[in-house]
Parts: sequence; structure tokens; C-alpha cells
Amino acid sequence: MLYLDKKILNSCILSFSALLLFTGCSSKNPPVEKISNAQSAINRASDNKAEVYAPLELKIAKEKLDRAKELSKDKKYEDAEMLAEEAKADARLAEEKSRTKESKKIANEILESINALKTEIKRLRN
Repeated sequence: MLYLDKKILNSCILSFSALLLFTGCSSKNPPVEKISNAQSAINRASDNKAEVYAPLELKIAKEKLDRAKELSKDKKYEDAEMLAEEAKADARLAEEKSRTKESKKIANEILESINALKTEIKRLRN
């Protein structure tokens, strides 16, 4: 009888511990703010012509954000939070890459204008 009581007690303790563990993991709140921040970063990247200058990075960010939203719906909040953070980082990369390429394009256009003016000045002097 004592053996049976110990076995039942151990089973109850194990069950209670497992319940606490799972409750602790599932009680985390949805990463609404992280998902929102990632969406904002994607929007900023799009506003800075990432579709033109960094389409792959932007696509990856969007895919990760979509997956984070799915995970959040499935109550896998930790995974969703991590993917939302990755999506935000990818979107920032796309935005910076886009800005860099746009700046280089503008600089090249200015340089071409300067060279055209130099050519015109030389032509007018002769």
C-alpha cells in the first residue's frame, strides 16, 4: 500500500510539474509589438524603393513576417517573436541596401551631368 501511495504521489508531482512547465511556456503573450515593428520596417524599406534595389532581401523579410504571423496564430509565440525580429532585421538590410544603391545612382547622375558640363565648356571655348 505504501509503495502504491508513493507511486501515485510521484505521478501527481510529475504531472503537476509538467503542467507548470507547459503553462509557463504557453502563457507568454503574442508578439504583437514585434510583428508590428517588423511590418513597419518592411513598409519603410518599400518606401525607399527596396522592390527595385533590394528585392530579395525584402521578399525574405515579408516571408518571415508572414510565417511569424502564422506561428503567432498557432500560439507558438517564442518562435513567432524570433521570426518577427529576423524579418525586421532583413527589412532594415533591404532599406539600407536600397538607400545605398539609390545614393550611388544619384551620385553617378550628378557625375554624368558634371562631365557633360565640362564637355560643353570645352566646346564653347574652342
